[in-house]
Amino acid sequence: MTLKKNTESQENPASEIQKEAENSNEIKEEKTAEAAESPALPAQPTEEAQPSDKENPLAHNLAESTEDDLQGSSPTQTADKPLIVFLSNPQATTTNYEPYFMFLAAKGYTVVSADFYLRDAQFFSDFKNTRLLRRFATIKKLLFDAKDESFEQKAKNISKRNYETLLKFILEIYGENQKVFLITDSLNIDEIYAIRYKFRKNAIGVFLLDSVKEYKTPTYGFIEQTDVLLAQTQFKLKRDKTLFIPRYVANKTIKEIEKQLRRQK
Repeated sequence: MTLKKNTESQENPASEIQKEAENSNEIKEEKTAEAAESPALPAQPTEEAQPSDKENPLAHNLAESTEDDLQGSSPTQTADKPLIVFLSNPQATTTNYEPYFMFLAAKGYTVVSADFYLRDAQFFSDFKNTRLLRRFATIKKLLFDAKDESFEQKAKNISKRNYETLLKFILEIYGENQKVFLITDSLNIDEIYAIRYKFRKNAIGVFLLDSVKEYKTPTYGFIEQTDVLLAQTQFKLKRDKTLFIPRYVANKTIKEIEKQLRRQK
């Protein structure tokens, strides 16, 4: 109400009160008309309308990986965490470890993994060394053919050399002072510690996946989620929709990283 109207109301209070009442009724009628013309807002989705767990069990189970999944874990700030470095085996690719990597990433860790198909580091000398066939050829050789110790030793030597190559590449990208934590599913403790000693300025610790006894498929990855056919036919394991094993191994890994970080302080 303007000053002029305030002045008019002093001259004729009764008349002004009547006008305000009429204006108020008009405003109410206009708002009622606008509400009638406005479209109704869509209803909020109910719990029944939400996607079911069956549509994306991996995402659902990962979302359930809260602090309770990693009891006793209190990771440091992201900037203080080392890079986690992993190199796959010829009988398993990075994809076969993806559930495990996802749980580590969910806790703020960066995982660097690689599948090498180098001409000077071939596990096979023919077409079987290609990206499409190498894993299947290696599985056949290890599980179905006669034991070949020379091939197994050759595979370990190549894996060790490739691991060192990957570390050099990482330090070129992230800087020579970047801290790393080494994880392996193919090298034994002496071999991985030899790599750690070579990169002792950067490597704060190591973790062997086969040190977790609940992990039943060493060197093949978490095939209960990533290769169910191989898990069932060769290891008599059923598909695990709960992701218990990768979550559990991630728990063990983070605890070891945190222990090494405490020693660094």
